[in-house]
Amino acid sequence: MLAEGGGLSRINERRKQARSEPSPEYAQKRAALLEAAARVFQAKGFEGASINDIAAESGTDRATVYYYFADKREVFHAVIADAVESNVLTAEGIADGSGGAAEKLRALVTALLRSYEDHYPYLFVYIQEDMAKLDRDGKAPARRLRDLGRRYNSAVEAIIKSGIQAGEFRAGLDPRLASYAILGAVNWTHRWFRPGKGPSGREVADVFNQIMLTGLTASPGDS
Repeated sequence: MLAEGGGLSRINERRKQARSEPSPEYAQKRAALLEAAARVFQAKGFEGASINDIAAESGTDRATVYYYFADKREVFHAVIADAVESNVLTAEGIADGSGGAAEKLRALVTALLRSYEDHYPYLFVYIQEDMAKLDRDGKAPARRLRDLGRRYNSAVEAIIKSGIQAGEFRAGLDPRLASYAILGAVNWTHRWFRPGKGPSGREVADVFNQIMLTGLTASPGDS
């Protein structure tokens, strides 16, 4: 059981000290705790999960969880932040890179789905939650996630807009609505995609890209 008052204050001080001079053992145990927390958040959602659940899943106690994190919200942000930022940087690199819009969009969808596979279940924890609701506290971690989400959407919109301007995509297409459609389809995979069970991230991406870029209608000569 977590001690109150002075006990909690001592844990806070120990946390600050450990973060200022993190040891390899500290980093390893923190990573293991985040893996356990990701499983809990995926199964129960942010609202349904508790520090007790995270402690039980990691085989430790509440005091240990509080040694690494101040509260549940901080655990949640730590679970998803690095993976989300990595995806944003990848998307921005694709959008700013060379090649046509269709090629960029194909690369972006493929990178995103492979990332869901590589970072499972961290990114699924992110996309299954109502981030607008979780961002209401206005604190720095929440602002960071909100900014990352906007940057990713902007990268997708920029690719679609460039494709319209170059004549690769239909004239009159709304870049924002098109980006919502694409990301909505990809993000919905959190309801059914399980790495190692069924198609791979690359295989899912190939089907999505075919539908998004050429549609479902058969063309003459298709077998």
